[in-house]
Amino acid sequence: MASQSLLGKVYLTLGKYTEAEQTLKTVISSGKYSLVAEYTDLFNPAKKDTKETIFAIQYSENSAELANKFIFLFAPHTSAGAVTTRPNINIVGAG
Repeated sequence: MASQSLLGKVYLTLGKYTEAEQTLKTVISSGKYSLVAEYTDLFNPAKKDTKETIFAIQYSENSAELANKFIFLFAPHTSAGAVTTRPNINIVGAG
């Protein structure tokens, strides 16, 4: 379904509204997805992968194999963790 959702978005971008409607109706009618009742739940780290999530990647701070440095790429190197809330991780050279 994630690929169907992405295809629907491509159709919308290209202005192919009939194709987008048909493709996205398939996703909606699948019953796998629905909107969450509380919008703020989408930004709550404790409530991951809700019925509204179509495509997501989860990262872990506890495993080097599942970690990601993206949060540190745009933080000022002198912030000492104030931006990332990770003062224990040296962001110098993270990118």
